[in-house]
Amino acid sequence: MRRTEYLPEGAAPLFPDNQPLSALQLAMEDQTILTGMAIRCDAQRDLTVRFGGYEGTIPRLDAIHPSISGAERDIAILSRVGKPTSFTITAIDTDGGGRPRLTLSRRAAQEQSMAWLLENAPPGAVLPARVTHLEKFGAFVDLGCGVTSLIPLENISVARIPHPGVRFRVDQDILAAVTLTPKTAGSISATRSCWAPGWRTPPPSPPGTRWRAWSGACGSTACSSSWPPTSPVWRTGGGIWSPGTG
Repeated sequence: MRRTEYLPEGAAPLFPDNQPLSALQLAMEDQTILTGMAIRCDAQRDLTVRFGGYEGTIPRLDAIHPSISGAERDIAILSRVGKPTSFTITAIDTDGGGRPRLTLSRRAAQEQSMAWLLENAPPGAVLPARVTHLEKFGAFVDLGCGVTSLIPLENISVARIPHPGVRFRVDQDILAAVTLTPKTAGSISATRSCWAPGWRTPPPSPPGTRWRAWSGACGSTACSSSWPPTSPVWRTGGGIWSPGTG
C-alpha cells in the first residue's frame, strides 16, 4: 500500500471542482486534509485558497505551525501564493449574498501530519519528500503538508559535491530514510532534522529527540529517483515504504 495521506504539498491531488457544499461540510466534520491552490496573500498575511470551485481563507496564525523553522517570517506565507497548499476546513459560514465563506487551517493539517510521522515513521521507514528550496549548506524538503526539514550538504551525497543543486532541483520528489524519531511534535525543526534519499537500510543511530535520515551508498540515479520507487528492493509496510528484500 502506498502512502496516500499527509503527502508533501503538491504531491496530493487538488480537490476536484463542482463539489456540493455537503462535501465540504463532511470534510470539515472529519477534519479531512484537502489540497487547493493558494491564489493571493493580503496585507494581514491571510492566504486565499481556491479549491473545488470555492475560495477559503487561511488566517495568518493558521498558515504555518509555529514549531516549523521560519514560521514567524512573512516569506513563509507569501511564498505559498501560486502553489498547492494543504489545509482542513474549520468553519463554514455565509456572506451577505448567501455565498459560502470558508475558514481554513494549514496549521491543523500540519499537526495531523506531525502526529502521523510520530506514530508511523520509526527508524528505517522510507517516506516521500519534496524539495522546496536549495541553499549552499543543504536542501530544504517538505515531509508532509508543509512540515519542512533540512538535508545538510554532507548528507546529500556519498561523493563530495559543491552545492545541493548538483543532486536536487526544486519541486523534485525524493525518498527519505528515517534513522532518528522525535519524542514530541514540538521537537521537529527544519534546521536540526536531517533527511536524505537512500537505497539501503540506514545504520543504527544513538538515542535522540529528532528525526534524522541517512544517505545510503547510492549513485546519482538513485539519489534523484522520483516517487514512488520502482526498484524491487523496496516493499510496502503499514502504508509507508520500508526497506526489504523484495
